[in-house]
Amino acid sequence: MSELARTTMSQRTHGEFTGAAVRHYDRTMDLFLLGRYQNFIERAIEKMGIRRGDAILDLGSGSARNLCVMLQVLGDTGRVVGVDSSGDMIQYARQRCAEYPQVSFLHQRIEE
Repeated sequence: MSELARTTMSQRTHGEFTGAAVRHYDRTMDLFLLGRYQNFIERAIEKMGIRRGDAILDLGSGSARNLCVMLQVLGDTGRVVGVDSSGDMIQYARQRCAEYPQVSFLHQRIEE
């Protein structure tokens, strides 16, 4: 990737979640969507058409709340790799998904 393209992509990122913003991200989304965040996630995942055993790359995986819903569909044979640019968010997501050996995370910018 050219340096110009890398710079342009980097300028698109508006910020990374850290500290308290990570701990309160899901609650904030619930408030923002008037308590319908979980329903929104479930409907979006349903429309994805994922099936038991699929492999998913989740770009901007955030708090891994979406991954938890995906895992209900994927079962033990499915795999998910979450990618997020926030180290604090990745740490939070790893803790949330510690019991799922089929989930892994990359601390990396999406365009990389």
